Amino acid sequence: KWIGLGLKRLGLKRGDVVQILSEDRKEWLYFDMGIQCVGGIASGIYTTDAATQVAYILKDSACRFLIVENEEQLDKFLEIPDGAPGVEKVIILEEEGLHALEGDRYMFLPELYALGQDEEKAAPGSFEAEIGQSAPEDVALLIYTSGTTGAPKGAMLSHGNIVANVMQLDGFFETFGIEAQGSVFMQPLPVYHIYAFTISMYSLKKGAHTLFIPNPRDLGSVVDAFEQYKPTVFCGLNTLFVALCNDPRFQSLTFENLALTMSGGMALTQDAAERWAEVTDCKVYEGYGLTETSPTATSNPGNGRQLGTIGIPVPQTEVKTVNEQGETLGFGDAGELCIKGPQVMQGYWQRPEATAEVLDESGWFSTGDVAVIQPDGYLKIVD
Repeated sequence: KWIGLGLKRLGLKRGDVVQILSEDRKEWLYFDMGIQCVGGIASGIYTTDAATQVAYILKDSACRFLIVENEEQLDKFLEIPDGAPGVEKVIILEEEGLHALEGDRYMFLPELYALGQDEEKAAPGSFEAEIGQSAPEDVALLIYTSGTTGAPKGAMLSHGNIVANVMQLDGFFETFGIEAQGSVFMQPLPVYHIYAFTISMYSLKKGAHTLFIPNPRDLGSVVDAFEQYKPTVFCGLNTLFVALCNDPRFQSLTFENLALTMSGGMALTQDAAERWAEVTDCKVYEGYGLTETSPTATSNPGNGRQLGTIGIPVPQTEVKTVNEQGETLGFGDAGELCIKGPQVMQGYWQRPEATAEVLDESGWFSTGDVAVIQPDGYLKIVD
């Protein structure tokens, strides 16, 4: 609440984009929800991006407010040649090494909290009133992706898109019989990636504990977290499964609480899946999605896993494959995978032509991936 109201006092208007440049931490989600609650659009910048990429995203999104985690991330902003003139305020989460920072353009998180508290006292109930003004079709998130072709574009995901995909995940999780409330969802992937974000939203909805790993490249920290917190659900990707299974300390752990391992973000190899099951006694379930589909479009259910496939469509989702002429193909014929459902994005930010290239008037999104639909309804990505 204080974040949202503080930003409103600074001049945030409904539909304004706020960029977040930070590793996974609880404040990332605080900002995300605070921004959305007052009608803003939250957007995350990859912490591995160079200053030139940060500058491009700030300009493209017409960002007026930037959140940075620390001195390292602030330095990228300070390196932008033209100073990113559209950014009016930079809010910094960690003060270490920055006490001498001068200028009205910069403020630290406690100052924003104080502004929010003042706004709450001055206008009681205004935060709740702002929430009430939002509609399902309003853009909630702007997530930059290369899309199927071309330079990075901002995929506009609405409140309705995110809520729909969280509810679709509910149907998926029901097939595993997991009691999510009170369980531990271990999340080693960056929350500015849509896969990690939506899983985090599902975890919050179900009352589970979300465990962030700020730097999964530090494999020891991932192993430490497994040992200390004994997760129920682990959300990973192929390279991380391989690295962990080759770690002697990880191999020595017990995994009695691990009920579900999910794979996304890249293709899952059979060797990695089999080795993970051997080490942890927990199967990996692969799904498929893109930023433009919020992201989950298909997944292997708990009562019908087929290794080597991306599963079946999640509830309320249609899929088809088409040839180069756009004609729908039959079972077993390879063609471009197209997806239709309530999780499909609103379009690309300020790019109607690029949107029209991938999203038709009927709501079908062209993924750019070549797939085969089997007679039993399961899908395989073949190119």
